[in-house]
Amino acid sequence: MKQIINHKSSRFYSINIMLIIIYNVIGWWYIFEFLGTGGASLGPGMMLIFLTGVHLVLLILIAVIKGIINSGKEQNRLN
Repeated sequence: MKQIINHKSSRFYSINIMLIIIYNVIGWWYIFEFLGTGGASLGPGMMLIFLTGVHLVLLILIAVIKGIINSGKEQNRLN
């Protein structure tokens, strides 16, 4: 069975992964540059980890929902 690559989805996920990388690099740089490694950086560091996790969970949820929708469309097309 021939697999078709959806370029819109691929671009969507690529852009989101690049956004995660960019805001993590900027965020960790800011934390270590201006807040140091002491207790002052704990709150912002935890927030950055939390937001990254939420972003990744949302991406996975979107991928699962798209997969379910696409499999339903494929199933309807075969019937």
